[in-house]
Amino acid sequence: ILALSDPPYYTACPNPFLPEILERWQAERAQLRADLGLPDDSADNGKSPISNLQSPTSNLHSQPVYHREPFASDVSEGKNNPIYNAHSYHTKVPHKAVMRYILHYTDPGDIVFDG
Repeated sequence: ILALSDPPYYTACPNPFLPEILERWQAERAQLRADLGLPDDSADNGKSPISNLQSPTSNLHSQPVYHREPFASDVSEGKNNPIYNAHSYHTKVPHKAVMRYILHYTDPGDIVFDG
């Protein structure tokens, strides 16, 4: 199955490279946060998101606190955009509408799961 994939970022099976990808992402994210002057949120008592892959409830109480106020704005975006018109399927949402939520609920360098 890995021959049908494009590892390490895309695999047609559960991705065995995910821990390596997340380790590299953590280092890049820490550097980006430092460059942007954002506070260091990596203090997690020796636990990391990588260990959560095996045991998702093992460190729920040691995670950094995440807080965002609810997104309180009207989102109205047009559908006449070259990116929107590139592919057609019935459930798509204009990328500019989704972008507002991503910018509100994430920090620079965060991973966004689209699945």
